[in-house]
Amino acid sequence: MFNRDDNRSAAAGQQEEYTGEWECSQCHAKTPHTLRFKPIADRPVYCKTCYRAKKEEMNR
Repeated sequence: MFNRDDNRSAAAGQQEEYTGEWECSQCHAKTPHTLRFKPIADRPVYCKTCYRAKKEEMNR
């Protein structure tokens, strides 16, 4: 029988990660960390400081 939870675990374990030094889209600082998505031109990458500020702004 189909088990939805087993399927989710398998998919989560196969998620690709991208490690490198990225440039923050807002402050342009170099920031080394692992991304859970492939960095492409139309998807911003933020340093921790800018990401937190952006997240707080969205929660207001």
